Amino acid sequence: MDIITRHDIETYIDDVNDLKQSGVATETSYRTPLENLLKLLLNGHLTEKNGKVSVINEATRKDYGAPDFEFRRDDVAISFLETKKIGDQDLLGQNSKQHKEQFDRYKNAINLIAFTDYLIFYL
Repeated sequence: MDIITRHDIETYIDDVNDLKQSGVATETSYRTPLENLLKLLLNGHLTEKNGKVSVINEATRKDYGAPDFEFRRDDVAISFLETKKIGDQDLLGQNSKQHKEQFDRYKNAINLIAFTDYLIFYL
């Protein structure tokens, strides 16, 4: 089984930092480094015992919306990850009416969801 290394985490942080320092990155600019990290995290850890988990960036819109990342096992969504811009002050969806409505839709659709600004992750 492969394990994620300190180097993998440092690479992710460096990639995010490089994008941030460019001054032209948007919320979606950071998705490739995050998707790469997520695939490393899942490789070998959630696949051996329980079946392969796929990471889908921008899955097809459903009734509940389109979370930024959808994790699927056997063609069934098992978790979501919603991303916001770096430094977003409402990753829990408690202050922004827009975030709250969106987050509530996702929480009602699935039990396991995380929110991130690419640096901080909330389950």
